[in-house]
Amino acid sequence: MPEIDWFYKGCDLDIVLVGLGADDRTIHYPEAVRKLIAFAIAAKPESLTGPEIHFLRKHLKLRRKELAKILGFSREDIDAFEQGEAFMSPDQEAGLRRSFFMITGRNPPPIDDLRTWAMTRGEETSVYRVDVSDSANYRLLPRD
Repeated sequence: MPEIDWFYKGCDLDIVLVGLGADDRTIHYPEAVRKLIAFAIAAKPESLTGPEIHFLRKHLKLRRKELAKILGFSREDIDAFEQGEAFMSPDQEAGLRRSFFMITGRNPPPIDDLRTWAMTRGEETSVYRVDVSDSANYRLLPRD
């Protein structure tokens, strides 16, 4: 059975699922796909886009008001960041990433690395590719 790529419609990011069969487009563990993407976003060495900030918040199951309280922002600030109407400072973005790692029980990268990543402008949109051919071992593929 030939394998083809499918666009994942479970969020506002550009996510391509690789390794699905033409006849079977079942994603057996969608939460595992979202978890892979969330960690890829938090650890990417470039500043975060609005949709990526939104994705991290939703992955953590936080309301805008809750994330705002954790980071010391207003709910309106979170709205502006997620909609791309405002940008976080490097320190603010490093705080978001650090909070993500701490909330998920992982050791965050050094704060200086987080600040450097936040200052590095990347593409406005990133395509995340996930190999789902083995449902027991989903894996993130290198970004294009």
